[in-house]
Amino acid sequence: MSSEVKWSDLKEIGVDPKSTTVKDTILRYSRMFLTYREAEILYGLEHWVLRRLAEESSALYRIEGKNATTLINRVVFDEYLEQFREPPKSRKNAPHPDNQYNRAKETGNGDV
Repeated sequence: MSSEVKWSDLKEIGVDPKSTTVKDTILRYSRMFLTYREAEILYGLEHWVLRRLAEESSALYRIEGKNATTLINRVVFDEYLEQFREPPKSRKNAPHPDNQYNRAKETGNGDV
């Protein structure tokens, strides 16, 4: 499944695609448990990646029976994802791409 969000996907999970308020969407996703489809849209992950990460984080709740479904505990899943967070890179010493000196240094031409 592609991580591209389609209007039909939003309608299917109950988000009004014509709604211009962010509040409606935030309230929809402030729940503790999400279905796979809701989590795919919220996190922008493909189904197989989401499933693997949810299993690794022990955030899955499988409900057996006539209407079997699987839910993802958002709190547990978010905590698990935080371990992959990279600290921001310092831009203080990063060369500006338009800097003439840096371009000359990269090409080996010392005449600036």
